[in-house]
Amino acid sequence: MYNGVSYDFFDSKSDKICFMFSGTGYNYEKLILYYARSLMLELGFAVIQINYTFEQHQFEQEPQAISKMVYSVVDPLVAHIIQSKSYSKVIYLGKSLGTLPIIDFYMQKASAFSTCYVLFTPLLSLEHTMTNLLDKQAFLAIGTADPHYSQEKVAQLTTLDLVVYENLDHSLEVASNVALSIQFCQSLMTQLKVFLQNN
Repeated sequence: MYNGVSYDFFDSKSDKICFMFSGTGYNYEKLILYYARSLMLELGFAVIQINYTFEQHQFEQEPQAISKMVYSVVDPLVAHIIQSKSYSKVIYLGKSLGTLPIIDFYMQKASAFSTCYVLFTPLLSLEHTMTNLLDKQAFLAIGTADPHYSQEKVAQLTTLDLVVYENLDHSLEVASNVALSIQFCQSLMTQLKVFLQNN
């Protein structure tokens, strides 16, 4: 617990760290985030999973206010951890709601160390999200059955490492098809591993 926010810290000895920000209903034990954490540990990263929760009425604000709200919860902890040790590399990994502080804040400021950004199902339907992603570098994964997916918008993100899956929903799964969902998860982790090893 730090600043009233609970978190889980895996492999605190490493000098490389990944901060993970979950979605609203998509927690760290669900398929994509569970294996993303496992991959980070496999690649020698420490992992911090921040356990935030918000009341439903807090999502009735403007999208940018929601993004600022999430950032104000996670950043004191992020800053505290980064200042506690000399890290050689930092990764920010978010799912859905958790991509907002990454895109709107962390990707917009200069970093003193090597930094990577991983965005699972970002909210591309939000205008400010698209504005803040243009001409940036990040790994982005989304499915065509995701309500936030737009072929036209994805086509504008020419500087990003894009993984677009046909018929995957906002959970990056195929509804009612377990075997296919697992195959897509394996494919995603393989591509993410390549990206991380090259960046």
